[in-house]
Amino acid sequence: MEPITVSVARPKDLKGCLAFLNAEVKKYGLEFNGDEKRGTASGRGFAGKYEVFADSVVLTVTKKPAFVPASFVEKNIKKYCEDYLRSEG
Repeated sequence: MEPITVSVARPKDLKGCLAFLNAEVKKYGLEFNGDEKRGTASGRGFAGKYEVFADSVVLTVTKKPAFVPASFVEKNIKKYCEDYLRSEG
């Protein structure tokens, strides 16, 4: 599969954002490992990584079940990130 890459603005509270994402992916049975520079998430047929830059965070899904559309994955990553950024104010 082609990797699915989403770039979002770096949150003000990066630690809080990572804790939020960790809790969210665990709800779906995925494992989350990482720090304030880079990390990974995997499980249930999914695998991905993230990398933190000065102004952005780039999330890349490298594996997904064939029956899950790439557009669905991209849309939901953006939604979780936008929801968190909106909650920061």
